[in-house]
Formats: sequence, C-alpha cells, structure tokens
Amino acid sequence: MTEELSVLVLITLAAAVVNGALGHGFSSITAPVALLFYTSRILNPALVLLEVAINTAIVLMSRSSLPGVGKRVVPIVLGLVPGIVLGSLLLPRINAEWLKLFVYALLLPLILLQAGGIRKPVRLTPTVGAPSVRNIMMRGRPGSALPANALSSAPEMLVRPLAITSSTNARAAVMSSCLA
Repeated sequence: MTEELSVLVLITLAAAVVNGALGHGFSSITAPVALLFYTSRILNPALVLLEVAINTAIVLMSRSSLPGVGKRVVPIVLGLVPGIVLGSLLLPRINAEWLKLFVYALLLPLILLQAGGIRKPVRLTPTVGAPSVRNIMMRGRPGSALPANALSSAPEMLVRPLAITSSTNARAAVMSSCLA
C-alpha cells in the first residue's frame, strides 16, 4: 500500500468515526485532505458513491423511525428533486468561474450574519429513533437532545450533566458550566 493510500485510509477512518457519532461530516473531513493526493475528477465520484452507500445503510437501519420524520422529509424532497434536475441541466452550460463567484457571493453574507450573532432560533423537538451515542455520553441517559452550541463544552458536560429546556437556557447553562 502506498503512502498516499495509507493516509487516505486513515482520514477515511477518522471521517467515518465522526460520521457515525454525529451523523454527518464524512465528505467534509475526507475531501480536503484527499484532494491533496487525488484530483477532484477521481475523488468526487468515489465520495458520492460512498456517501450513497453510507446513507442507504443508515436509512435501512433506521427504517422503523421513518414514519416519525416523514412530515419533515417531504418538503425537503419536493425542493431537492426540481433543484437537482435544474442544476444538472444548467451546470454544463454555466462558466465554472462565474458559478463559484455566485456561490461565494451568496454564502459569504450568510456566514457573516451568522458570525455576527444573527441566527434563526432552533426549536428543540423530541428525538426520533434510537438515542445517539453523543447524547448518552453527554447527558448520561438516552433521549435527551442537546442543542448544537452545547457541544463546545463537551468535557465539562461529561463531568456535570445539565438540565436544558431551551436554546437560551442552554447557552446560559453552558456558559455557567464553563466558568465554574
């Protein structure tokens, strides 16, 4: 096995661990490092096929929970299908440089707004399906979902579990636990 392939295997393993724990992030971790060794023409199709296999396995393992999330998935699929068709038709006809500029111009203000503290509040909803390893480790009991911003103080939360009822209370609880 070559050195490049060994590095790719290790990065893929690390990305798979993160994906298994959090449910996303496989390509976000694998792609930047793998692009150092392989061209995007080789890497992109491989990652797409791998992601399809991973997501299919997750759906099959969680199929008993599908009725509980069906109402949330339908609007997403209704937006995805025409977007994929339109994107597939437009992509070969659009200059890649202009497309990059458009995407950056669209995303940059949104990123800056989020960095400036302007965010849409996240409404906590009950979890569906089996409890995640992260929730059990962080709270000590299954079925307790944490907001995403609570992950920054994970070591502190392992020592002292918090009772969180809303995102503003979560922010205050995390801040107080970090200062204690």
